[in-house]
Amino acid sequence: MPNLKASIIDVRKSRRRQRQNLIWKNQVKKEIKNLAKLIKEGKKEEAKSTLSKVFKAIDKAAKNNVYHRNTAARKKSQIAKTLI
Repeated sequence: MPNLKASIIDVRKSRRRQRQNLIWKNQVKKEIKNLAKLIKEGKKEEAKSTLSKVFKAIDKAAKNNVYHRNTAARKKSQIAKTLI
């Protein structure tokens, strides 16, 4: 347990950031699962339209420093490969 006031505030900020990062990561995971479901069902056209939502979620997470930009690029590349 932190003793200094600044440390207490840092813990609070850290927890708030952690919650926000989890929200972004869960959004990305949800979109990827939706895309995988469409691909599995063989709905290629719907999957292609959903691809932009997935890329948008990944880009927003990378913009907010949830993912490193190279990690985001790798995720997008792997997802694009599955669609081809």
